[in-house]
Amino acid sequence: MKNFLPVIIIGSLLIAGYFLFYVAEGGLKNTKQEQTSESQIIQSSQPNQDQDVNFTATFSITTNGTKRIFTDSKYHNRSEDVFLTADDPSIVHVKKSGVTWQNFFDTLPSPMKVTKECLYTGTGQTFCNTASQSLKFFLNGQLDQNALDKEIKEGDQFKVEFN
Repeated sequence: MKNFLPVIIIGSLLIAGYFLFYVAEGGLKNTKQEQTSESQIIQSSQPNQDQDVNFTATFSITTNGTKRIFTDSKYHNRSEDVFLTADDPSIVHVKKSGVTWQNFFDTLPSPMKVTKECLYTGTGQTFCNTASQSLKFFLNGQLDQNALDKEIKEGDQFKVEFN
């Protein structure tokens, strides 16, 4: 009987270890599946930056009291994500989520460029901040010097003024 006691103990330990390992592995698989499901739910609830949308916003640029117009065809349909059309070139058509006002202005042809410090027009004029004049940005009627960095939202009204 003395010879069988170590065999029984080792056998019991092996069976217990196998059972625990099998249960633990199954438990790990279930935990991993639960974590994957939870992360998929979280990801699906977050906005997709490449999601298709279809809305409009408006913009205007005024320099020293002169309203700039964008009727020239060189400004129209320059991107699939955000663009102007000939119908009303003050309306910005947005087709992808996550597009910022800077992204929109970057689609316009050179020499047209807008930064926080300067406006370069399509006719080659430059309007930069000085001690007496400055470039101001308004988003939905509120002065916002960081408006270029904001995502375009449905119905936004964006204004650039230099005076």
